[in-house]
Amino acid sequence: MNHIKAIVFDFDGLILDTETTDYQAWQSLYRKHGSELPLSTWLPSVGNTTIEFNFDQEIAELTGNQIDRIEVRKQQKTIHLDMLEGVDPMPGVEDYLCAAERLGIRVGVASGSRRWWVVERLDQIGLLDRFETIVCRDDVGERAKPDPAAYVTAVSNLGVTADQAFAFEDSLTGVAAAKSAGLYCIAVPGPMTKNQSFDDADMRLESLTDMPLPELLVTLANP
Repeated sequence: MNHIKAIVFDFDGLILDTETTDYQAWQSLYRKHGSELPLSTWLPSVGNTTIEFNFDQEIAELTGNQIDRIEVRKQQKTIHLDMLEGVDPMPGVEDYLCAAERLGIRVGVASGSRRWWVVERLDQIGLLDRFETIVCRDDVGERAKPDPAAYVTAVSNLGVTADQAFAFEDSLTGVAAAKSAGLYCIAVPGPMTKNQSFDDADMRLESLTDMPLPELLVTLANP
C-alpha cells in the first residue's frame, strides 16, 4: 500500500451499534403481536439497503392480525431511537479518531443509510465534527452498498486516491463496496455480524481496540 493518508469508516454497526437496537426494536413489536423475529431472517438486511423486508407485513401474516403499517413503522422508529439514547460509540472509535488527528490522517464516513440518520446520530454521540466528509446513499443517487459509489465519493472528497486510504466495515455488503472502490478493507464485525465469514476482507479485527492505529499503520506498511 502507498502511504496512508485517509480512513473511511462505515457508520451503522461500526461507529455506533444501531444494528442491534434496530433488531431489538423490531423484535419487541413482533413479541407484542405474539411472534418472534429470528436473527436469521434479520441478518440479510444488515448493511444491505437493497434488501428490504416488509417486517410490518410479515407481522400481519404471522399473527393474522390486520395492522397499520405506517403506525407500526412509526412505533419501531420511536422504540429504536429511545434505545439509542445514551449509547456510546463502538469501542476504539474515539481512540482511532484522536490518533488520526495526531498523525494528520484525514477521516470520512461512507454509509448506506440516509444522511439525516447518520448526521443526527453522529451529533448525538458528539462525533459529527470529527469527520471531514460524510457520504450517504442519498448523496450518491440512492446507489447503496454494495455499490462502491459512497466510497468513491468519500475518497475523492478527502483528496486522496483509493490506494492511499483504507476502510473499516462491519458487513459483507460494505466490504464488497469498499473493495470495489479499490480500498484496502478491514472487517470489524459487530454483534449482529460476528458469526459471518469475511473472507473477502483484507484483514479482520474483532474490535478496533485490538490494534491501535499506529500499530495498524506499521502492519499495513509491512504486509
